[in-house]
Amino acid sequence: AVALSEAIEWCRERVSSRVAQGCLSYHASVFQSVIGVELVDQLREAGAEADILVAPVGGGTNFLGFISGHMQVVGGTDQPRFLAAEAAEVPVLTSGALVLESPDWAGHLPAELMYSLGKNASIPAIEANGLRSSTRSPVLSLLRRDKRVDPVVVTQAEAFHAARLLFQTEGILA
Repeated sequence: AVALSEAIEWCRERVSSRVAQGCLSYHASVFQSVIGVELVDQLREAGAEADILVAPVGGGTNFLGFISGHMQVVGGTDQPRFLAAEAAEVPVLTSGALVLESPDWAGHLPAELMYSLGKNASIPAIEANGLRSSTRSPVLSLLRRDKRVDPVVVTQAEAFHAARLLFQTEGILA
């Protein structure tokens, strides 16, 4: 949010410059849908179906892309459960509020309905730096509100333990 505000201010001083908003934007979610299409194709090729899809959440667009291939019309019964894993140090979907807020810290952009910890939230420094956003995508926020996505918190220690286990199981890490 602070970086976006700084980018907007930088561009305002340079008339020929433009900013393309990233992780909280609708278009970024659409671009990320390639991930979800690829996932569906790979599962089909393997003859498998997903019961639960789990992915990390920073702003939310990577997560939205990941689940997009499996997202059904409201009321669909054959879709998997979607778990949005957010850093326990920044529990926006689990502890934040659904509010009208600008996606950038300085308030240059129009307010959107999204989950937020608030503009003045104190965000601790963690190794999973991309997961430190104090807000979540408006699209993800509405899916959360409508109980179509279940948020879960994961501590840094739990995330590193799971990564180590995966790397060891796959033979990537000895």
